[in-house]
Amino acid sequence: MDDAQRRAQDDRWRLLQRMEVARTNQNVVVWTVVSIFAAAHALLFQSFVTARAAAPEHARLAWTVAIVGVVASGVTGVLVDRAIRFLTLHETVVADVERALGLVEKFRLCEGTTARRAIFYGSFGAKQTLRLFSVLVVAGWSAAAVFMAYLLWPASTAFMVASCLTIGTALGVVAAVNLAA
Repeated sequence: MDDAQRRAQDDRWRLLQRMEVARTNQNVVVWTVVSIFAAAHALLFQSFVTARAAAPEHARLAWTVAIVGVVASGVTGVLVDRAIRFLTLHETVVADVERALGLVEKFRLCEGTTARRAIFYGSFGAKQTLRLFSVLVVAGWSAAAVFMAYLLWPASTAFMVASCLTIGTALGVVAAVNLAA
């Protein structure tokens, strides 16, 4: 191996090291975003239950909290999806560098290797779990908003409009998260 090839190989090793650190940092970002939004949704849910149980005059407050939950869950889905996409990008670069270095497959860090797939075969991965979490939160808040709208405006035009808007928003977020995956 001549000097230029050795430098190129050293550069690839440094790139691999930097990309693995970047991938690890992005993984931390993903779980931090999920944790913060999970806590926010727990607080919103507590507010929703408290407003709903307090008295009938607080039904509009409970509906408002549910609408805020729908919006927050949409933001959750978008941010989680964005973070997962960056994580996937880092993993792709790591896999490319590992292949360029000629590493034996069983020593590669990237998830796409045959050895890694054998370990996780049949399981529901973290990325799919996080996307499912986002979709379920949107669906849950949408159901709460529709339920409260029904209690506030039974069989009225306002209920129908609120239901359509809520369900439309939920389906739009669900479609965006799942189709973009």
